[in-house]
Amino acid sequence: MASRRAREPVLEIFPPDPSATSPPCTPPPREAPADNEAGTLQLASGRSLQWQALDDGTEHVRIHGVGGEIELDVVLTEDGPRLRFKAADLALEANGKVQVDCDEFHVRSKGDIIHEADGNMGERVEGNAVTVVRGNLRVSACTAGVRATRGDVRLKANDDVKLEGERIKLNC
Repeated sequence: MASRRAREPVLEIFPPDPSATSPPCTPPPREAPADNEAGTLQLASGRSLQWQALDDGTEHVRIHGVGGEIELDVVLTEDGPRLRFKAADLALEANGKVQVDCDEFHVRSKGDIIHEADGNMGERVEGNAVTVVRGNLRVSACTAGVRATRGDVRLKANDDVKLEGERIKLNC
């Protein structure tokens, strides 16, 4: 004979609300911002976060520093987002590849620019290349070569042109 167990009553601390259409912790969905809608949120660091939707279809999100200057500016346009940072330092780290594809690339530094590669380094220029150095220019390599596939190779110096080597071969 099967044993009969007394059914334990189910204890409901918060009985379900039959009129609720979504869980009570879920905020209601927010409508899209109206034109010229703006807002500001003060951050604990003293910075402020500001957002604004403009009539031209762009949306701006900005982080202002303690002094009011813009540290991060994000403009969302039909063509895509535009980012502008103003930071004390900026560091990018990647375990894999970092690739930049753009129409134009311009780098300006008030200090040094250093390129380091533990492997090879290559450059390919479809147009002309010009290097202007106000100070001295040195090139050092295990072996070095200069080759003009069409046209001349010209060396011009304000003073002497010096060639040093164990043997200097001309027309070889």
